[in-house]
Amino acid sequence: MQVGLRALLIASGALVLAASSTLAVAQDELRAYSIAPQPLASALDEFGRQSGRDILFATHLSVGRQSGGVGGRLTADEALRSLLAGTSLSFRVVDGETYVIEQHRARGSLAPASVRSEEIIVQGNVERTARLFARTIASASSSSFARWHAPVCLSVVGLPAGDGQLVVDHIARRGLEAGAEIDREGCAPNVVIVFAEDSDRIAAEVARRQRGLLDTGGAEAWRRGYRSFTAPGQPVRWWRTQERRGADGARLVEGNARPAPAPNTPPARDAVLSDAIADAATVRSLGTRLRGATRQELAFALIVVDTRRTAGADPIAVADFLAMAALAPVSADADMARFATILNLFAAPGEAPLRLTSWDLAYLRGLYSAPAEAATSRMHARQIADVMTRQLTQEGGSR
Repeated sequence: MQVGLRALLIASGALVLAASSTLAVAQDELRAYSIAPQPLASALDEFGRQSGRDILFATHLSVGRQSGGVGGRLTADEALRSLLAGTSLSFRVVDGETYVIEQHRARGSLAPASVRSEEIIVQGNVERTARLFARTIASASSSSFARWHAPVCLSVVGLPAGDGQLVVDHIARRGLEAGAEIDREGCAPNVVIVFAEDSDRIAAEVARRQRGLLDTGGAEAWRRGYRSFTAPGQPVRWWRTQERRGADGARLVEGNARPAPAPNTPPARDAVLSDAIADAATVRSLGTRLRGATRQELAFALIVVDTRRTAGADPIAVADFLAMAALAPVSADADMARFATILNLFAAPGEAPLRLTSWDLAYLRGLYSAPAEAATSRMHARQIADVMTRQLTQEGGSR
């Protein structure tokens, strides 16, 4: 499939505020519109051309729908509202200039599930969409997107040895595809994946007994992470610690009185997490005093899988989901409902992709090949998107 500047087929994705290299069009600017009655898909394409806006919509939303057209001097909002009249569709605006078309729903109703078919049309360019993907998937609350710089050492607890090894091997292969370094056999784990029948109890115990493990270095970030990690009913939950280092990899610590530990010094073990995860290595995030260029590094990840809530799911799909959670700074509350990503596996069972998609792989490769130091999260997202754009354009943007 060719990736064009005016239409790109990808899977649908929830969008958040994103950086843009183009000048935003004022929403209240009056323009002359002349769009004849026609099928909705082509009407929206013409609206994008005349308004200068990016339009994102899932193809299934336009099938069988007609637009009555629009004419006259109107704001972009007014023109689009007229185009959608009688279609049962509505729109929302993200990043000040991108329209997302969606099924109209009553206030308080649940958002529609994502579609399996990887069929959203993006009226705009692939770079913008890649940037939206990157900024949606991560919290973007720090100055850069954290990734693993130390070798990744995986440990699986709670599965038979053979099954656990299959999970470890699969995630390790995905890590190598992304460009991460995988540690040798016998290493000290920095990614611990726990399979348990009662993940709610495990999470509550970890949170109660090991606040140091869950220390993210900021009160508000800790509260958000705590609520997400301990919320009941989740099929998979995770908590990561990260630390800020200098551009040369040197760990930054509070004050000048004591040096940072040597890079290969194993972390001190806290008290036992719980019977199920007693062997998990723990790393405490350190406070920082910024000096020049810095980067965020993932230091430790704990992922808890509820075996009852994931029962019946495709095992390889679960392993790919865990690979994304282990290798990337995926925000637990990221709304990826309309992107083609394995992260929708449990949000839309039966409809989500069952393997890492081209967008997932492009994001991982962008994360691990883009420069690690960036002045702002927006700049880092742009750097990751540049890598994604090159790869998606070469591969055709959809798998």
